[in-house]
Amino acid sequence: MEASPRFRPDLEPFTHDEGDGEPVVVLKDPISDRFFRLSPHEHLFLRTCDGSRTVTQARAALARNGHFVSEQEALVVLHSDGVTERWSLREHPGLSRRSPIVVAATLLRDAGVRRDDAGVVVVRHD
Repeated sequence: MEASPRFRPDLEPFTHDEGDGEPVVVLKDPISDRFFRLSPHEHLFLRTCDGSRTVTQARAALARNGHFVSEQEALVVLHSDGVTERWSLREHPGLSRRSPIVVAATLLRDAGVRRDDAGVVVVRHD
């Protein structure tokens, strides 16, 4: 049975422009006081996960509203502040099609700035 994840409503989203023309959404977790960087598309997908829909149903809901999410795009990357925010999967052609552990290891290797608290979590719906 497929899970029906729920996006935490207490996470505070902020839109941020890093000056490269690509907006990002920064989520602040008020409980841990940590920040998470997402693309606007990832944020839209997570907001669609309301606890009543499976991941497949959330993707279908986005598609009905004109937001196509391919299997390769159905990838969410979260990281700690020990990983620089200046990374992009576009810098690694084909990486998004690799297994989540390879994506996480590559980003940790290439974007990790502090070894003591750097962490990357990559989730894909297959």
